[in-house]
Amino acid sequence: MARPGHIRSGPVRTLRAAAASGQDMGQQTAARTRFYAMIIDEVLMGGRSAQERLAAALSGVPVVWVGVQCDPDVAEARERARVDRVPGMARLQAGRVHEGVVYDLVVGSAAANAADGASAVASHLNLKD
Repeated sequence: MARPGHIRSGPVRTLRAAAASGQDMGQQTAARTRFYAMIIDEVLMGGRSAQERLAAALSGVPVVWVGVQCDPDVAEARERARVDRVPGMARLQAGRVHEGVVYDLVVGSAAANAADGASAVASHLNLKD
């Protein structure tokens, strides 16, 4: 298990595989993470069906679904500014990944910075500094 504040990608790969196979990993995940909040940054390329598979894999784990949305023009401009991006993916993903997905909170990333988005999430979760 990673120390608090550190990133460990192994559990996410396990959850992704469980979601793809329909396996319920929720109880195991809940037992392993009961003392830690876990943030899964996942692009739901399958929209609602991808969310349902991930939710099934996380059965028994409290989940707050946060959508981070960005205007396609802004996302495309950011994509062009980065050399590690495939041209056209930002515009494709800007809408596709949100199709049918149900969120508890939506934050915009076009005008806001990451700190503003994090503050909105913390406020939604009633977290204090």
